[in-house]
Amino acid sequence: MEFNLVRLVITLRLDSDIADPLALFGLNSCFAEAFRRTSKCEGTHDTECPYSRSFSQSLSTDPAAVRRHQKPPLPFAFSLPLLPSPPNRGGQVEISLTLVGAAIQDVSFYLDALACAFSRFGPAGRYTAVPLRADTVDYYGARTLFWELGKRVCDENLILLSAEGIQQIGTLAADEVKLRIVTPLRLLSGGKPVRELTFSSLVRCLFRRITSLAYYYGGHETGLDFRWLAERSLHVSCTDGDFYWQGDAGKHGGIVGSGTFRGDLSEFHPFLLLGEYLQCGKGAAYGYGAFRLEKSSGDLS
Repeated sequence: MEFNLVRLVITLRLDSDIADPLALFGLNSCFAEAFRRTSKCEGTHDTECPYSRSFSQSLSTDPAAVRRHQKPPLPFAFSLPLLPSPPNRGGQVEISLTLVGAAIQDVSFYLDALACAFSRFGPAGRYTAVPLRADTVDYYGARTLFWELGKRVCDENLILLSAEGIQQIGTLAADEVKLRIVTPLRLLSGGKPVRELTFSSLVRCLFRRITSLAYYYGGHETGLDFRWLAERSLHVSCTDGDFYWQGDAGKHGGIVGSGTFRGDLSEFHPFLLLGEYLQCGKGAAYGYGAFRLEKSSGDLS
């Protein structure tokens, strides 16, 4: 697979005492409208409009591509933390934002929209947070200042990553990988939540998400035999698994925990490595389904 990504780490200052540790996950209810307002777009039909490029989710005109990829996902993924207990006003937290392919050209609009969305959010809009800076991150996690409050965006500092580069840098064992889900993973089967995680259910979700992002926003068709890969995924087992459902059946519920998958994993490495950047399942664009992999060092990233 070949498409480009950019990853930003954004520092927020909390200008309100916020009691709900999940408050930042409310970004999904206000970000699209904030993007539309700050980019001054009227709708989703103008292909030159930044809002349309990111939020129209227009289907391909190729019927075969629609069968393979269906509706395109949103071309970004926020990684959001739980907030510390109050009093937390004046404290700082970090979120990350990964942009895919065509969305990268609109990075300034994403930062403007984020500032707008966090100017009033939460119940009755009573919470406020202010983005202070955004750092662009390389393959190894090193940061370079891209934007700072009151200053211009430093486009020349933007670090472009590639899907191929991420696969080359990441080192996973061929027959064993440990995975920890850090924000609730919400998979659906037959329209109902999946409450017991298998490797096959996880990786099939990653197939759909990553290949669709590559096609719609990176202009790349993988040409992989996904039926064969899906069949192979059934032979990967989970040992010492501690995956469990957290929360209720509502919007914040999902699977969390950790476990070790064993089997012939080499064919699945690209999807697992890219999944760390792009997340998985329902709500992946807004922080859900984030997971970490154990690299060759033995540490979970």
